[in-house]
Amino acid sequence: MQIQADQKAGWQKLGSIKSEYVTSGCVINASGTWCFNTKERDARTCNPDGQGNRGNYYVMHVANETSYILHDAEAVLGELVGRIGTNGEPFRIGKSTSIYPDNSDVGKDIWVSMNHGWYTVNSDGAIDVTLRVRPDPLPDPVQAGKERQDAYAQSHVPDKEWKY
Repeated sequence: MQIQADQKAGWQKLGSIKSEYVTSGCVINASGTWCFNTKERDARTCNPDGQGNRGNYYVMHVANETSYILHDAEAVLGELVGRIGTNGEPFRIGKSTSIYPDNSDVGKDIWVSMNHGWYTVNSDGAIDVTLRVRPDPLPDPVQAGKERQDAYAQSHVPDKEWKY
């Protein structure tokens, strides 16, 4: 599932919580850039983490700025944020995050937006956002090696039992 999350549109629906997300979790990935003040494009164009891709960009921290969607201690202008349901608590997505909804969230919509507030004027750009089931983690190489060693030992004929 993929959308263009345009900051002018406010909250946009990304998808709905499925039961498989409860058991495995889900991953939200984002890429691209958007500008939150086109009059200062070089200094105000950022990626989904709210970080600039050019040398003269500076991060605008918005902690305690209640006009912004997310305004916790690490909040920055321009980062991609999300929420579950129409009244859910906002959370940071940035370029990527994993979420683990519970059964009460199944069927609720996941919404995304640029973290914006009073400073977001004459803006443009978009971010590509994808939602997918969280993949199973890679096996522990030490444990996997032990399992292979045990399997080999059980199927291998010891040298002393070889008939030459």
